[in-house]
Amino acid sequence: MLSTSEETLENIFNQAAGHCGAVERVKKIKDYAFVHFYSRDDALRALNVVNSTSSLSFPSSYMLFK
Repeated sequence: MLSTSEETLENIFNQAAGHCGAVERVKKIKDYAFVHFYSRDDALRALNVVNSTSSLSFPSSYMLFK
C-alpha cells in the first residue's frame, strides 16, 4: 500500500463502484487511505466488491464512515 498511488486507488474504487466518477477524492496519509464517494450507494457497492476480492496487491481492510 505504501507505494500505491492515490490515482491507482481511485481507479480501483471507481471500478469496484461500477462506473468512472464514483470517487470524489482519495487522500493517502502514510499507510492509510481515505476514499470519498459522491454517493452512499456507490460506496456500499465498492465496499462489497473490494471486501470480496482477494487479488489486490496490498493488504487491506475497509470501513464505512458517514
